[in-house]
Amino acid sequence: IDTGPFRVLLMSDAGAETESHLAQHRAAELRADILVLGRHGNDLFATGEFLAAVQPRAVILAARDPFRHGLDEVSLRTRLAATGAEVFAQDECGAVITTFRHDHAELHGFIDDRRISLTPRSTKPEPRDSNGD
Repeated sequence: IDTGPFRVLLMSDAGAETESHLAQHRAAELRADILVLGRHGNDLFATGEFLAAVQPRAVILAARDPFRHGLDEVSLRTRLAATGAEVFAQDECGAVITTFRHDHAELHGFIDDRRISLTPRSTKPEPRDSNGD
């Protein structure tokens, strides 16, 4: 989603295979200010290669499914922390209210009341061609 000077990348539960394909074939289009990550069962996701391509400044991370096991949460949090992005883990902050203005974006955790403000990057990623390439 491009909104003014900001870009949001919605990954849902894409998983490592999709991330790898995108990082290898569409890396120039991946940079985003806000990365929204779902959970993909036991699959690895938010790989270092993918996060390096996205360069997120904030990450909204879906809550863990208490019935799924095998995901290494410590390793995931370490990879996210290495990006320097502010992480809004929804099992801690609940919903995340995101508001875009012409000169800044605001993220607000509903439960923990944590707030951050992002200013536009100095350069915006190049837009895609009209045919999606």
